[in-house]
Amino acid sequence: MGYKVKKIRLYSYSDNKVFPQDLPEDNPDMLNKFEKTIESMKNFRFETFIQDNKLKCKSCIYEPACDRSLL
Repeated sequence: MGYKVKKIRLYSYSDNKVFPQDLPEDNPDMLNKFEKTIESMKNFRFETFIQDNKLKCKSCIYEPACDRSLL
């Protein structure tokens, strides 16, 4: 997005803790997973998506209005 990221930290509201994370370029495995995730997001097509996990449908607040629900 054009921003220079200097550090990554995850914040937990439940216990008010901060968890520092490696930058993707500092961890080759993380960089690979990150790039694959971004590529998957770019290629996702909702029109052809078929849900196969009933547990996700069961806990989804949109399930009653969903035309793809497994329930």
